[in-house]
Amino acid sequence: MRGWAISVLAVLTLAEYSTMAAEPMLREGRHFADMDPFLCWSASEFSVGGLALEAAEEEIVPALGNPDGVIIGGGVDDGGQYAVFIYQYRGLNIEVVRGWVDMVSISSPDYPTPSGLTVGMSREEVKEILGRELEVEWQRQGWYEFPPCPSQQGISPLSYLGYSYDADDRIRAIRFYTERP
Repeated sequence: MRGWAISVLAVLTLAEYSTMAAEPMLREGRHFADMDPFLCWSASEFSVGGLALEAAEEEIVPALGNPDGVIIGGGVDDGGQYAVFIYQYRGLNIEVVRGWVDMVSISSPDYPTPSGLTVGMSREEVKEILGRELEVEWQRQGWYEFPPCPSQQGISPLSYLGYSYDADDRIRAIRFYTERP
């Protein structure tokens, strides 16, 4: 796993613990006991087909098989220039930056999350899995995106998992990624 310059102090309060039992996938979390809670995912949701966000690039083919193609691009962040390798599968793209899985984009029902969220699900089916209806104000540019809960280990607190709906109120895409500074 990558080391992160940013550390987040996590406090698992009694309220968060009891919420975890009732809502295992999307629940309320807190960074500090006196802060307002926010919605967050279980870290187990940040994977598809046995491949987790922030996995080493060498883990992609053993988990998902040979890709249909690989696109090479690049970018710049505060660490300088970097190459981006996009492993393309039918309905699934895996982006690799600096040797680590940085983003997973799902556009096919063939790739469910561990809880069973899949492209094509209705809002009602999503509500059954999440245990709650999500409010419109939780959208960010058309996506419902939430970080991992602070009590989760092995995943960057700068990660997000989200999904968006199409005009028929069905999931059109799912993605999870780690923000780069």
